[in-house]
Amino acid sequence: MNKKNVIVYGLGYVGLTLSIILAEKGFKVYGYDTDKNKINSLKKNKSYLHEKNISKKLTAINKKKDIIYINEINKKICAKYHVICVGTPLNKNKKPILSAVNNVLKDLCQIISKNDCIILRSTVPIGFTNNNVINKISQLKGYLPSKDYNICFAPERTVEGKALVELINNPQIIAGYSKKCLQTGINFFKNFTKKIILMKNLESAETAKLIDNTYRDNIFAFSNQISLICDKLGLDTLDIIKKCNLDYPRNNIPLPSPGVGGACLTKDPYILISSSNKKNINSNLILESRKTNNRVLDNLVKKIMNKLKQVTNPKILISGIAFKGYPENSDTRFSTSIDMIKKIKKLNNNAKIYVYDSIINKKSIEDLGYDYLNLYKTKKKLHAIILANNHKSFASIDLKKIEPLLLSPKLFCDCWGMLKNKNIKNFDKINYFGVGFEYINYRS
Repeated sequence: MNKKNVIVYGLGYVGLTLSIILAEKGFKVYGYDTDKNKINSLKKNKSYLHEKNISKKLTAINKKKDIIYINEINKKICAKYHVICVGTPLNKNKKPILSAVNNVLKDLCQIISKNDCIILRSTVPIGFTNNNVINKISQLKGYLPSKDYNICFAPERTVEGKALVELINNPQIIAGYSKKCLQTGINFFKNFTKKIILMKNLESAETAKLIDNTYRDNIFAFSNQISLICDKLGLDTLDIIKKCNLDYPRNNIPLPSPGVGGACLTKDPYILISSSNKKNINSNLILESRKTNNRVLDNLVKKIMNKLKQVTNPKILISGIAFKGYPENSDTRFSTSIDMIKKIKKLNNNAKIYVYDSIINKKSIEDLGYDYLNLYKTKKKLHAIILANNHKSFASIDLKKIEPLLLSPKLFCDCWGMLKNKNIKNFDKINYFGVGFEYINYRS
């Protein structure tokens, strides 16, 4: 059974979803996390992630005890595979904090045996696996890669809200220290992944992970830069981009957004920049994209507060506090909605902010320190309603019911333009606008 035993280090978004898939595919999984609250929650079949059917899956898995949840490494545990899924956040200087990975290596070296396989899925700087992980294992255990154990880098590439599906359907990039290491990693992933893409070396796989998220951050920055230009010119960004894309195969320009949030797209570009800086490589394009995605939120908040400048104590409802609405999830890490609240309060500390989310419940919102207000049930008078993320439920909002709630100047900020194609012309009393467009600019 040791050949089908696996330890997953870190039960966050990456580690927990992987553990569930592995358990469903016949592995005996040891889910290790130092957070006792997570361990206790999982033992009770309660998930802290929002993934379709995840609670149902946990209940079935726990009943068969296919995942054993632990917060300490037991030297009696035997496992063929060791998968590292801990986070690598940034410090105040935008450099990656790698202490969690280093701590895992200390734990791992207590129980690793000859011919075991280590698979790194944490996002790390280019060269980290070769230069740091391998050296650390050599120091702590005296093992050499390929000779005594196998090591691979296989980046996580799933989207929150669909990870349990994408772990199976998305292609898995993998690289090994040697052909022997690579083959061991392939043997692991072919148990559940439909397609495996092989990289030439560990550094290539590390770079691929950083490129994935940096590319997306850059293309979003392009659209957000266009929205800033159109805003100054009084043009409708959404209409222009949609018509640029229409039946034109060379274009797939995304629509602008109120910044870019989440734990990956706000972090991974800086890790790529950090890796580039060590080699004195200019990475200004990547840095400017990060700045642009921050700048677009600044511009939006200034626009909102400008429209509210005659109101001493504005009452504002922020709808959608998860960092994105689609695929739906409950993750508020690096949420642009939270950044928006902070920026509003900085410009007017007397602003009364209420929060609603289609997925996150009242208690969780109040635990974050915000006043909850149900967008669909409230009768409270408000000066502004802001649709801050793109949850699909917002597209069906009935403005006839919303308009009576609004006090002058009756702001309705639809950041993603979700209601823009509806018959807004019937609601001239509402000051309707979003990122890169104003209703007044396209009235007929």
